[in-house]
This record gives sequence, structure tokens and C-alpha cells, in this order.
Amino acid sequence: MNFAEWALGELKLPPGALVIDPWNGSGTTAAACARFGVSCQGYDINPVMVHLGRARVASSVDFEEAEELISTVDEIVSGDQFIDIQTVGSAFRELPVSNESAHSVAIAALFPYARGLLNLSRTKNPSWFKKGATFDGLSLTRSELFASWKLLLREISLWRSTQDDADGVVISIERGDSRKSLGRKDAFDGILTSPPYLTRLDYVQATLPEFLLLKEFDAVPDMQRLRRSMLGSPLTSERPAHSLERLPTDIRELLKRIETHASKASASYYHRFFSTYFVDLQASMRNIAKVLKGGAFGCMVVQSSHYKEVEVNLAAAIISLGEEFGLRHHLTFELDSRRSISLVNSRAHEDARKPKNEFTVFFRKE
Repeated sequence: MNFAEWALGELKLPPGALVIDPWNGSGTTAAACARFGVSCQGYDINPVMVHLGRARVASSVDFEEAEELISTVDEIVSGDQFIDIQTVGSAFRELPVSNESAHSVAIAALFPYARGLLNLSRTKNPSWFKKGATFDGLSLTRSELFASWKLLLREISLWRSTQDDADGVVISIERGDSRKSLGRKDAFDGILTSPPYLTRLDYVQATLPEFLLLKEFDAVPDMQRLRRSMLGSPLTSERPAHSLERLPTDIRELLKRIETHASKASASYYHRFFSTYFVDLQASMRNIAKVLKGGAFGCMVVQSSHYKEVEVNLAAAIISLGEEFGLRHHLTFELDSRRSISLVNSRAHEDARKPKNEFTVFFRKE
């Protein structure tokens, strides 16, 4: 049993339970729910991750229909020996969306191919690509592209985690913003999730190849607006004083330590970055509390970080924010983690390069 399934077992879910994951990512929670036999509603603001998440929990029928979609696109463009991504995307968009999961599976299968096409545009930053990276001007052999597409479809089918025909279990993944709305009040029996960490990793820019492909194959939001909308985005904005005043005392004290730090840009960029994160996280926690039923348990996985020598204890911040909205801290598990972008950044501060503490925080809605 993996960690997510263990965590689901700790949530004391009732029969017929519905679980929510507001930061769905690649669909770890949704996949665990499919194996565990409980329904799940996942949300992610990045459309790339929505398609990946759907592919992870798609049925065998969805994969069969996705292969039919690929074959149909191949027939539409069959007169050309050489082809470009724009032409393939245009043909794909001509097809009606009768099965949303199959539609997502077909697109997600081509994501690794898109990443390979932009491989020469990578930089030393693991989440960044050269300015102006594009598929424009790339001429591809049609037979090779479609052979690769179908091969990747078979490979991604090995990654899926759903059990076909599970009675009463519904797994749904949609695009959504945790700060705005997560559905109707008192709808969910539990939550298992992991919000973006305070690493200044640009999650949208990190999926640039997939995003550029999706732009040709489906409707997508403006990329710059999406980057600014992400929780934890390095693109910051000023928050009104009254927004900061609503934060718990311990978080306001942390922000003051960052603002008054002697390092360059502490009072400007870095204070804005951390302020933006915590104000947005507070809005998300408010929405999480609204949609959880009374008595429901939740689990959030977070990681500590540093601003210079100042520790940013995200688990403590989650607990403080949750208490405001009736999410009472139940227990916390702690373990060392080496999964952090700062550990591969040779220019990171000495404290930032120390092993991180990862926390599994359980709470219960009163």
C-alpha cells in the first residue's frame, strides 16, 4: 500500500465517501482513490495537469477511444509525408468531444513527444526553457509522429491506476482555482492534498512544452495570467494591507522577519512573494473548510523551507490557517525529505540546502 492509500485509510471515510483534492497535480490522490474504492473530485488550475490527471485514472474503454481518435487524425492528414504540430492540432480540434476522458488521454499521450521536441531549448534551470521556445518551423515525418503517438499511448496506459467498473466510484478531474470556489457547501467527506511548496518554482513554465502542444490541440487560458494565478508563483503582486492583517499572528510575524531582513530585495520582492502565497493559501483554506462536511478529516502534505536563515514552517502555517475556519489540528507526522528544488540549486543559501522536513498534517472539521 502506498502513502496516499494509507492516508485515505486514516481519514475514517464513510461508505460511499467523496474525497476532494484542490491541487490535483498529476493525480496521485485521484489514482489512490480509484484503487481504494472511493470517489474523488480533483481540481487543478493548470490545464496540462488536468489532462495528465484524467489519463492516470482513465478506463480501458477511454484508451481504446483515444486510439481511435489518433487514427482518425492520421486519416485526416494522410496526404502529407511531412507535417507540423499546428496541422495535427488543427485536425484534432475538428473531432467532436464525445468522451472527455478519451480526449484528454489522446492529448496527454503526446506530451512526452512535445517535451522531446523542445529538449534543445532547455536551460540549466530545471523548470525553464529558452525565451521564445516554440514548435514553429519544425517539420516532422507524419508516419514517425503517429507511430510515436500510438506507442506513447500504450506506455501511458501502463501508468493508469483506475479499476474498471468499480461500483459507485466516480473519479472526476476538472480545471479549478482553489482560491475561488471548490463546489457546494458540505459536499465532501474528506480531503487529501499537497499544496504547492514555497520553492518559487514556476509550475506553469515547467510545463511549457505540454502547454504549447495543448494550445494547438485545445482551448487554453493566457499563459502569463495563468502563471500569475498559481499558488506559489514567483510572479508576485502587492497585497492590500487589510489582506495581510487578516493573516494569523504567527504568519504576520514571519512576514515581518522577511521584510526586515538585511538581504537585498527582502522588503520588496521577497516580502511580496511570501505575502502573496499566504494570502492566497488563506483563501484556499477558507474554501476547503466550506466544502468539507462537519466531522470530516483531512490530510495535507507540506514541506518546510527557508528564506536565508529564516525557517518557513509551512506545516505550522497550515495549522494556524485551518484553526481559523474550524479545521482542528488532529496530528502531524514528520520525515526528512530530499525532494526540493533548492537541493539542486548550487547558488541556494546554506540553510536552504539542508535536508527538508516534510510534514503530513491531519485535521478535522468541527
